[in-house]
Amino acid sequence: MRFRIRLTKPATGRRLTLTGWLLVLLLLLCAVVSWAFTIQKFLSPRQPLSKASIMMVEGFLPDYALQEAANEFKSGDYDLLITTGQQISEGSFLSEYHSLAEVAFEILKHQGVDSLRLYAAPARLVMRDRSVENARAGFEKLKELGVAPCRVNVVSLSVHSRRSWKIYRQVGEQYGFETGIIAMPDSTYSETEWWKSSRGIRAVIPESLGYYYNVLFGLSD
Repeated sequence: MRFRIRLTKPATGRRLTLTGWLLVLLLLLCAVVSWAFTIQKFLSPRQPLSKASIMMVEGFLPDYALQEAANEFKSGDYDLLITTGQQISEGSFLSEYHSLAEVAFEILKHQGVDSLRLYAAPARLVMRDRSVENARAGFEKLKELGVAPCRVNVVSLSVHSRRSWKIYRQVGEQYGFETGIIAMPDSTYSETEWWKSSRGIRAVIPESLGYYYNVLFGLSD
């Protein structure tokens, strides 16, 4: 008695013609081009909430973006500014500051932000879900200060902003806060033609994947 294992079987059906394949490739090309021209703007939203009384600034922002954040704070009707950020894992022995939140705090104070309205909210060092940990530290600081639930505008950098907004908004809801976002521009590459530089590609592609990961798996980054 012989046993035969078959992995395929005869079948009939339609297959794409050369014209059909060309049409599929054309549609894919249009989709890729459309994505390339729109993804940077999508990942860099600027949707601050009106009448927000708290500004929360991510501590990894470069100096020029922190200066812009300081100007935004001073020109707005904010009561408090909270800086967030992980503990410094490189060069900490040579620095008097132990977290990015503290570094941003000092830079913003140097830029003229009233130190009586400025607070650092350092987060513990973690290997994953860093933005989640930063957000929790920021809202825990507001809770510690006795701030009643209100509107908060988060300041982030360019294509990192969409993911930060999603995370801070989810965490903020747990504490009763509403959250808007202010995306600062990234001056290290052309944001309108990001694909023309390695810096732009290294910024946009990973942040795109990070955002889609967060959409698929929830409060994680």
